[in-house]
Amino acid sequence: MASIPQRILWAIDGLHLSPGHRVLEIGCGNGMSCAPICERLSEGHYHAIDRSKKMIAAARVRNAAWITQGQAAFDVADAASIDTPTASFDRILAINVNLFWRQADAALEHLRTRLKPEGRIHLVFEPPAATQLDSIARACTDRLSRHAFGAVAVRRESRCLELRAGPG
Repeated sequence: MASIPQRILWAIDGLHLSPGHRVLEIGCGNGMSCAPICERLSEGHYHAIDRSKKMIAAARVRNAAWITQGQAAFDVADAASIDTPTASFDRILAINVNLFWRQADAALEHLRTRLKPEGRIHLVFEPPAATQLDSIARACTDRLSRHAFGAVAVRRESRCLELRAGPG
């Protein structure tokens, strides 16, 4: 199996997970984040979605053991319409999901209601050019603020950017 890219490990470290957290990943691709997250969630749960049936199929194969243990689930779904109970996640993670800095209004409105009151959304980006980081940070901060997310914290390392906010 391919090694996990540094940006994914950096993003997961920034989640500050507790063993009982419930995590939703938006745009999970082939499920690379699952194992390092589930290893930290002895009592929690990881739920990942992607709009691509092909990527979800690959993620399910890659993470069959976590699914069998009941610690992970993968679904073909859209961030703006995922059908989960309100206030069900401690952390929502999206890595390199351009939706959040382009036109994420419906998704952000929907996802905010899925976070527990003390929960946090983490938007992580590693764009092709580091010069894009400032404009991505401004666009995401603006969108998060417009959709009643609380104070936005920004973390940077090299070419990676993380924006973190909770429900207002």
